Amino acid sequence: MEEYRDDKKSKLYYMDEILHKISSMSQAENEKQLDDITPSILKSVGKYTAADRAYIFEWSSEKKESFKNTFEWCASGIEPQIQNLQKVPVCLMQNWVETFIQKKNIIIYDLEEIAEETPQEYEILKPQNIHALIAVPIYTNHKFIGFIGLDNPELNQNMVSMNLLSDVGCHMGSVRENLRMMKALEDALETANLNGEIIDSISKLYWLIYRMNLETGTYEEISAGNEMHKLTGKHGKTEEDFQHAINTIVDGEHQEMMKKFLDTSTLADRLKDTESIAVEYRAQSGSWHLARFIVKKRNPSGKVTNVLYVVRQIDKEKQVEITYKQELIKKNRILSGLSRDYTTAFVLNLDTDEYEFVFNQETNHAQKHEEFKAFSDYVDAYAFAFALPEFRDVMRRELDRNMIKKHFETEDEYHFSFETSPNAAGLSCFQAHIVKEYEEGSHFAFLGFRSIDEIVQKERFYKDSLQKVNQELKHQLDMITSALPGGVKISNDDPEYSFKYVSEHFAQMLGYDTPEKLMEASGGTIVDLAHPDDLEQGIAQALEQYSKADHYEITYRMKCKNGSWKYIEDRGHKICKPNGVIEHWNLILDKNELVEKTIALESEKKANQSKSDFLSRMSHDMRTPLNGIIGLMDICMKHPEDRTLVDSSRLKARVAADHLLSLINDTLEMSKLENEETKIPKEDFYLPDLLREVETIAQMRADEECITIHFMDDPYSIPYPNLTGSSLHVKQIFLNLITNSIKYNRKNGSVDCFLKEEKESDERVLVDVTIKDTGIGMSEDFLKNIFQPFVQADQGARSYYKGTGLGMAIVKELLDRMDGTIQIDSVENQGTTIHVVIPFEIAEEPAVVQEMSELPKENLSGCRILLAEDNELNREIAAFLLKDEGISVTEAEDGQQAVECFLKMPEGYYDAVLMDIMMPVMDGYQAARAIRGSGKKDAEMIPIIAITANAFAEDKRKTMEAGMDAHLSKPLNVQELMDTIRKFCAGKQICQ
Repeated sequence: MEEYRDDKKSKLYYMDEILHKISSMSQAENEKQLDDITPSILKSVGKYTAADRAYIFEWSSEKKESFKNTFEWCASGIEPQIQNLQKVPVCLMQNWVETFIQKKNIIIYDLEEIAEETPQEYEILKPQNIHALIAVPIYTNHKFIGFIGLDNPELNQNMVSMNLLSDVGCHMGSVRENLRMMKALEDALETANLNGEIIDSISKLYWLIYRMNLETGTYEEISAGNEMHKLTGKHGKTEEDFQHAINTIVDGEHQEMMKKFLDTSTLADRLKDTESIAVEYRAQSGSWHLARFIVKKRNPSGKVTNVLYVVRQIDKEKQVEITYKQELIKKNRILSGLSRDYTTAFVLNLDTDEYEFVFNQETNHAQKHEEFKAFSDYVDAYAFAFALPEFRDVMRRELDRNMIKKHFETEDEYHFSFETSPNAAGLSCFQAHIVKEYEEGSHFAFLGFRSIDEIVQKERFYKDSLQKVNQELKHQLDMITSALPGGVKISNDDPEYSFKYVSEHFAQMLGYDTPEKLMEASGGTIVDLAHPDDLEQGIAQALEQYSKADHYEITYRMKCKNGSWKYIEDRGHKICKPNGVIEHWNLILDKNELVEKTIALESEKKANQSKSDFLSRMSHDMRTPLNGIIGLMDICMKHPEDRTLVDSSRLKARVAADHLLSLINDTLEMSKLENEETKIPKEDFYLPDLLREVETIAQMRADEECITIHFMDDPYSIPYPNLTGSSLHVKQIFLNLITNSIKYNRKNGSVDCFLKEEKESDERVLVDVTIKDTGIGMSEDFLKNIFQPFVQADQGARSYYKGTGLGMAIVKELLDRMDGTIQIDSVENQGTTIHVVIPFEIAEEPAVVQEMSELPKENLSGCRILLAEDNELNREIAAFLLKDEGISVTEAEDGQQAVECFLKMPEGYYDAVLMDIMMPVMDGYQAARAIRGSGKKDAEMIPIIAITANAFAEDKRKTMEAGMDAHLSKPLNVQELMDTIRKFCAGKQICQ
């Protein structure tokens, strides 16, 4: 007995400690002070519940992907776990998170009992020697922010423990949120820097705002009402003007108090350990004010040097307080007469969630509990303890003050019913009656609860009787429908065509075992079964047929249990019953196999037609430049002596060859982008340099076409020059669009390019580009298909403008991959405006800006190059171009020969290797790796340059992985080839 008294005394001691610490939370002035209090609260809770550990977990980041253990208390002899639990992924405790989001608590009596049901949580808890547990979610402003729990507590009082944890967690979350809001306000005032918009907003709340310098004893008016502005002016001495204001404005009863509060000689000391102080006073006019000093700046020693002084009127708050008390007196008189019908009644403040018991019967479950200050907490505890499970969420929802306010927007009162475990009087069915009580800015509600057990019992009797009759009728209907060739459904004549009956055959047609399971899965309507694309059209067809007769036949898709879609034929018949009620009786036939075969046949026809159209377009577009090249070569052969004609023909042939290459590149690029697995690479890049490169290329093309082009004056002035994305594809988008504006322009026309940036968040920025031209424009019909491959305004454009019709398709596909948008406005014969927006991540570090300087045109005579190329013609052309520069060339017909040539020559003999990729015996990748791994002293240093027809970024990556130093695409650009050789061979003694 003595031991029991000691234990009880100990628990009372720790409960007193807990309540004291909870009270201390509200006095915390910042989050650090709250953090200092938290461990002692956990200790008291742990001691009170005899737990091994008490702890708090919170989201580790705003992404909410994991939890971190922020606070922990351990009993003597228990090993701390906080360092091991700093990043617990949500996926390892998904069941817990789902439970907490439903505002439910978790209690584990025996860990072994959950091993199979929640194995992930079991594997986390078992190594920590946990055999029992209680955990309660923490909410702030209706947002789940973490949970508070106990390991191995005494479970003989689990309800008390859960309520205790809930109180501690909710109060802690509320205090922390209030501190953060206060800090946010102070930060806003600190950083606002007299911003006009912010000052105007704050001035709506505060009619006086001073910025005060305590060292100089002066103030500066930021905002003030007319009366105060006339009294004190824009600047002045603080002490003099405060004294004048006290004598002129403050009521005599409060003047002495305000003298002490406004004494600037003691203000720094009073603000030494806090960030703000405030006082209420009454003005001579009779209105109430709240005055507050807020710390704005401290010196290095921590002494306050600058403050904000703000004053706001609080008459409404005072009036609400008086009115509330008066209303309660009036309501108590009224409700004393209502207590005969109602068993319990409350008055709820919808603005603060505070509540008051008006009256209550002793036999009720609902009794006064001082620990529940908020009505939502009281309802949550009541619902958990007494309401039947199916009514708990209804109670929490309908008695939530925000839901009550929503009801009151359209009605002055409403009812709902719920059921509990029987109370002391044997009553379990109740109706809640919520009545609106709004007056002069105050928002209250009267909540009365009465017993409806007798009504419910009668309703249930009639319902059971009716159900028996319906069951018999359904049985007879099932027998009839089982003999039909398809399924049957009967629907009401409402907007959702809700089901009254579905047959077993219909349910099985969609993969459900029983009609009941189909009804449950579909929500009892056709809306959740019919395919969204078919629903509107199908209903329209049915209504059209109904307008001509009382039946219809339509085909559409229905969703099966496994998620697939099945084509069915719906034969509906409108039935008008004797009482005037309309029903729809439908025979459902399975037509899936027939429709799918029909669709497959049509798809095959379309695919074949698409292939034919593609080959036809490609044949035309490739034959056109090929025909020109062959014709021009014939002219050269027939007139070799006419040098002018030969040179002109060769230049024209080069133009046709470049067009053919462009067509091939665009076709391959489009093919690659159509592959969904192709990913857009991301790297940091410097946008101003990219814009200068685009400007340089576009200006050359514009000069050729006699087009005036305008770019932004200084691209280096944009606010966010360092971005993360695919610079290659961004350049391709800009050049495709600008080149089109040049190509499809008029002679002596113009193109204007504008760019701006808009910050979307701390991590993302939107690059907004507008390109406007004075060209030939486009029709509205053409704009609808502009992003389709091979589309041009008319087929003549393919010949006149030498376009492939792939440029805009490539631009659209790239923008879609980059989450960008494009808008085109165009008028025929007037011009086109293109607006593009692309989101980018802001690079954390500045992109490395490489200064591009032209390489010196050094003489390559004397350089020795090893050329590996299996195609005889290509090898001959490459060797000729190299020898024409005075380079000594060793030729190899495959990779194996190239490796052998390299190995047999002395160290440093070759200055570089030109390596084809697709070769017999040994390909270029294998050859490059063989050279690098040969062990020869110059094997790791000799430049290996890939020359290949494989032109994609993926091909370039492979060459780099194989150990090569550069990647040149065929057909070779002679200038690019020679510049690349100079880059790697410049300065070598052998080349001099």
